[in-house]
Amino acid sequence: MKNIIGYKLDRAFGPVGLSAGIVLIIVGIIGSIYSLPVITLVIIGAFTAFTESYAYLDVNRKRIRLSYNFFGFIRSGQWIELTPNMKIGIKKTKKSWTSYSRSNRVLNVPNIDFRLILYSFHNREIMTVKKYDTYEEAADDLEIMKDLLGVSVLNS
Repeated sequence: MKNIIGYKLDRAFGPVGLSAGIVLIIVGIIGSIYSLPVITLVIIGAFTAFTESYAYLDVNRKRIRLSYNFFGFIRSGQWIELTPNMKIGIKKTKKSWTSYSRSNRVLNVPNIDFRLILYSFHNREIMTVKKYDTYEEAADDLEIMKDLLGVSVLNS
């Protein structure tokens, strides 16, 4: 029996890519009425709008995978075997998505969240396991994920 859990992390092109991709899909569908090659806009828009990153955890086999799901359903990435000498910790991340319009107006979309990060024996980051909006949510789930993964907690 497979017991694989998936955790959504981020959109590959951010919130700006999502809206731009949806616009490309709509323009491509409308434009394909007049010219069939315009359907490529639909493909580009679907790629931009629906590509996301996920962390998949295989509980039975004790392994984890960082995956980009292209178009929302084509998975990529390699499985990493979990060992007891790996560690898990909480890290605050600050990301900002920037977009420029034709009139030189800047749109900044800041994003601050907390992530459970899997570390190697030498305290090097391997990958993000799960993300949370608040530190309290991450701290509450840290012990559960530690037991689920079979690793220890990083002392920072």
